[in-house]
Amino acid sequence: MLATVLLPGVVSPAVLLARGRAVRGLGLAGTGVAVALLVLSGGFAVVVARHGAVEAVVVARHGTVWLGLVVDRLAALLLILIMTVSATAQGFAGRYLAGDRGRRRFIAATGLLTMGCAVLATGATLVTVAAGWTLAGAGLVLLLRVYPRLAPARAGARQALRTFAVGDGALWVAVGAATIRWGSVDLRHGLPAQAAGDRGWAAAVAGLIVVAALTRCAQVPWHRWLPASLSAPTPVSALLHAGAVNGGGVLLVRLTPITGAAPAVLYLAVAAGAVSLVYGTSMMLLRADVKGGLAYSTTGQMGFMMMTAGLGWPALTVFHIVAHGLYKATLFLGSGYAVRSAVRATAAAPPPAMTWRRRTLGAVVAVAAAAGVTAAEAWRPYPGGAVLAVFVWACVTALGLGWLRRRATPAAALGVVAAVAAAAFAYVAAAHAVTTFLALPGGAPPAAGAVVAVVAGVSLIAALLRHRAGGPLAAWHKAAYVNLLVSGRGDRPRPAAGRTAAAVVRRTADPIAVGTPS
Repeated sequence: MLATVLLPGVVSPAVLLARGRAVRGLGLAGTGVAVALLVLSGGFAVVVARHGAVEAVVVARHGTVWLGLVVDRLAALLLILIMTVSATAQGFAGRYLAGDRGRRRFIAATGLLTMGCAVLATGATLVTVAAGWTLAGAGLVLLLRVYPRLAPARAGARQALRTFAVGDGALWVAVGAATIRWGSVDLRHGLPAQAAGDRGWAAAVAGLIVVAALTRCAQVPWHRWLPASLSAPTPVSALLHAGAVNGGGVLLVRLTPITGAAPAVLYLAVAAGAVSLVYGTSMMLLRADVKGGLAYSTTGQMGFMMMTAGLGWPALTVFHIVAHGLYKATLFLGSGYAVRSAVRATAAAPPPAMTWRRRTLGAVVAVAAAAGVTAAEAWRPYPGGAVLAVFVWACVTALGLGWLRRRATPAAALGVVAAVAAAAFAYVAAAHAVTTFLALPGGAPPAAGAVVAVVAGVSLIAALLRHRAGGPLAAWHKAAYVNLLVSGRGDRPRPAAGRTAAAVVRRTADPIAVGTPS
């Protein structure tokens, strides 16, 4: 088990001392190590599922455990994801960075990042988890500096370093506060007994942990470091978006014994996740460049993940981490195909105007899709499943209605309804399978219904802003559009007295020019 977690870090100092052809050999060795550890992680998953967790801890005096690793079902699944992404990215980089000066730095930083993520996923104590968190952050910053002579790369690394300093500082303050108050926190046995009635202190510690998670997941207001990293080469982007950015969700799931003692604090994660979900998705739709759109989509997807963690669904959080990691690794390593798809989408004719017939057909589809999602949720009930059903319905129905705008026929509408129902049932079945396998504690906070109401209200407002071309909401729609365009630069336009948002839009001759430079 120690080899699985610590061996990737052994490559880092070796490759820094290597020269010439030895660098290529160590690169192949790093890829081979990741593949071998992937196979070993799969073996751990089988052993853990049959015989229970595997542990390696350092026991101090009086039986206190300060450092240690444990591979349970959760850790085994996360190790499989970590090693899969690491092996794939390193194998891709073997050709992509062949002969590149930054290859040695990439191999060393990837080994450090892989080891840090593995320690984070398997930490048995609070101190061990925090150490893995910091190691992963250090490896990520070094990855962003693969090209140190490139000014945008240096700026992106500095932005990430400042953001991570906030998150790491918050986490280590939480570690210090918990240690001073409760002693060593052994996550295998939950929170110490003396912490059970210490709600105020537990809330403070949980709040600091949530802040740390939000910074690593690029959530508002700590989201700017992610789009600032667009100058990183493709293998770095794959490791960043498919692996490292998921660290916030892993942290919240691993530290559930602590955050579970103050569930009200998790509403901070829900609120930040909801804002980031709306903001990231909106920016993804506005960005003209493919890589920038993918970066902001990661912010939005991490927002959904943070909401699942904040609402007390750790198994769904892990399910989203694995699905997002594999999906984003595929997108970035296949970015050439993404560019071709974007070119085809740009060259396609605009969709027809929305007639009353199309609107009526869309409303019927939305209602029928809601019935299908409700049936899926009733088939496999989940604590607080109404919140999840709202998001599944909104996401899948939006895709279906986009397809329906170009093919507004009864047959197409029937196909959309069938696809939405099938997707809902498949999602619920997969979520139920992961929940059963991991057997993690969880439960929806008491005010989950209020979250449903807020989400429904935000969705209604967004729909009105999207479809009302005139009337009193037109000025708000245009102002939101312009502010999103310039939000990447941080200089939001403020019209002078007597000027309307429409005047600002007219003054912006080239809207893409004011977006975040890629």
